[in-house]
Amino acid sequence: MTAPRLYYQNEGITGAGYYSEVMIGCRQITKQASQLCLDAIDAVLFSGNGCFLLADFATADGGNSMELIKFLIDALKKKHGHKFDIQVIHEDQPSNDWTSFFKRVQGMISEPESYLVAHPDVPCTVTDGFRPAEITVAEEREMFKRQAAEDWETILVHRARELRPGGRLVIVPFATDKDKQYTGNTKRIKCNCFNLLSKECRELVNRGVITKEEFQNMNHNVYYRTEEELKEPLINVDSPVYKLGLRLVSIEVKQVNCYFQDRWVEIGDNGDIAEARAHAKSYVSSFRIWAHSDLLHGLSDSRSPEEKANILDAFFQSFEDAVAENPRDHGKDYIVAYVHMRKLE
Repeated sequence: MTAPRLYYQNEGITGAGYYSEVMIGCRQITKQASQLCLDAIDAVLFSGNGCFLLADFATADGGNSMELIKFLIDALKKKHGHKFDIQVIHEDQPSNDWTSFFKRVQGMISEPESYLVAHPDVPCTVTDGFRPAEITVAEEREMFKRQAAEDWETILVHRARELRPGGRLVIVPFATDKDKQYTGNTKRIKCNCFNLLSKECRELVNRGVITKEEFQNMNHNVYYRTEEELKEPLINVDSPVYKLGLRLVSIEVKQVNCYFQDRWVEIGDNGDIAEARAHAKSYVSSFRIWAHSDLLHGLSDSRSPEEKANILDAFFQSFEDAVAENPRDHGKDYIVAYVHMRKLE
């Protein structure tokens, strides 16, 4: 008879970095392996092009190996420069506290320092709006446009380095179409959902529930590129993306209709209040699942967790009420670009 496989059961609070906190003695073991690991990577024949792979087995929450990984990455860059990629693989059991690991990598658990390069801050906050699409200040619009172009180029440079010659890449980002439609703002749906979110936030400010500064800090920082902006680094001969051999095969900007709005139009009953409320709850849940974090992070740290939860519950309830009143007027169509690329052989 084969014995059942036993998996590690995490102790402590998931996401709190408990394992490395109590197993701090193991950090001394990895520190004393630093020179041995450095000798090992120095012995690898590597030209400084392509990708260098590091692997950490039995990672746990990453606290005991993060410092060593960072040390090796810094050593590789010092020896070979910065024109190559470094891939790090971490392995452990399915029941491992991966939440703590990812928090460490993102710097949310600050010690030891993560080996990832910090991402640049957003260019600015949006004046009196929830998203960059609502920008009314020309200077802010230009700052977001410039940052979005740099980010898109960076993404494609890394993908171009990863692809083998002849490799293919498909990316489907949100976009702005030729009619200036974007996700949440299409002609067939009356209410711009993100304008409604901003309106609800302004109401909280006007009623003194939150401050204007908190509203500013609730920005959801995304930028919907046009077809021309998406194509630019793939067709510009001076672009580092183009120089790495990445080429545009095809691009198509399409509208994907809102599932919730189509469902209501097909089977909804405007006279059934309970059905309208159930629909509104389902629809608003598709916002709450991602917007809750942005709104929560915008609220002042001086507020208690209970106060923050009450504010957000009331905010989303108000959103639900608005949708339930006229379900047909609400929906979030997606505008996306289907971009197909190839790397030259």
